[in-house]
Amino acid sequence: MIEQKRLYPAVMHKDVDSDYNIIIPDLDGCYASGRTIEEVLINAHEAADLMVEELVKAKADVPRASQVEDLSRDTLQGSYMVTLVSVILPSRAKRVQVTIDEAVLEAIDAVSSNRSKFLTDAARAFLSQTIR
Repeated sequence: MIEQKRLYPAVMHKDVDSDYNIIIPDLDGCYASGRTIEEVLINAHEAADLMVEELVKAKADVPRASQVEDLSRDTLQGSYMVTLVSVILPSRAKRVQVTIDEAVLEAIDAVSSNRSKFLTDAARAFLSQTIR
């Protein structure tokens, strides 16, 4: 069975006069910020999805997710909260048939020359904002 998603530990920090910040230690350089906890979590999912997508495009290895208990004390120092960020791993495309509202299809065609890519990107964006 092909691995479909990974749960990466994410460490949230909050200083008194700042936004919330999250780092995802397993994804080097992957971080997000937001004014609220909800916003920073949504941004963290999006940042992780984009980083993994770029790694796959570059044919680079996507790092395995660590266990929360394996995070170093240095990583955890001063943390506000530790959470998990879910990433759907890109896989090969599968041809499917869908039924879609004609007006919606016309609107998609007006902004994109690739319906499949548009729908996949829209689905990933929606999924990154839902609790997974």
